[in-house]
Amino acid sequence: MTSKWIDLSKSITSSTLVYPTDPVVEITDVYTIEKDGFNLKKITTVMHVGTHLDAPLHFIDGGDDVASIAIDKVIGYANKIRVSPNQYGILTTASIAKAYNHLNRKQHKLLIDTGWEIEGKGADYFTGFYGFEPSFLDFVKQYQLELIGTDMPSFKYDFSDEKRAHVDLLGEKIVLVESMVNLDKLNETFWLVCLPLKWIGMEASIVRAVASTKKPSVFNW
Repeated sequence: MTSKWIDLSKSITSSTLVYPTDPVVEITDVYTIEKDGFNLKKITTVMHVGTHLDAPLHFIDGGDDVASIAIDKVIGYANKIRVSPNQYGILTTASIAKAYNHLNRKQHKLLIDTGWEIEGKGADYFTGFYGFEPSFLDFVKQYQLELIGTDMPSFKYDFSDEKRAHVDLLGEKIVLVESMVNLDKLNETFWLVCLPLKWIGMEASIVRAVASTKKPSVFNW
């Protein structure tokens, strides 16, 4: 029986929205079939575009790059929880822990569906997204999470503290996956594949994240 795959990644084009201070994606033709007999394109972009993951090097001087991330951190069973923010736009640690503790089969990879993919449109997608409480780090360490993904464009504490959130989480060598899609289509437990490119010295990588309703037979060894 063929596994059903769910695409968790955004498409990338030259019109893909980027973080307000980042350069836009540029895709140009180097060679074309019409002129040269084959197509070859060049892309100019930062790695923090579309669905991507962060490595410790993103905020930690001398931290691990994306090529150093262990494969078993980005492939394997994962959970999805749905968490709504409180009236102040904060994802409380208590609500996250409550949802996680209701899972039947707890895994060390966790995707958090906040609904922001649907609610956040246009430039507001990058500015109005929800924040975590600083105590989120204690929850992550308590359950030994190794990968956290979300439908939001970044991780931050409270209303704007992205640096501290990244330093805390990446300092624990937790893989952070941002700007995921279709999290609402996932069951609570699934097989996740979220491979970065093997970029030496890079702090992040665009990824093609996908999930399967069951572990594909190709991974049975």
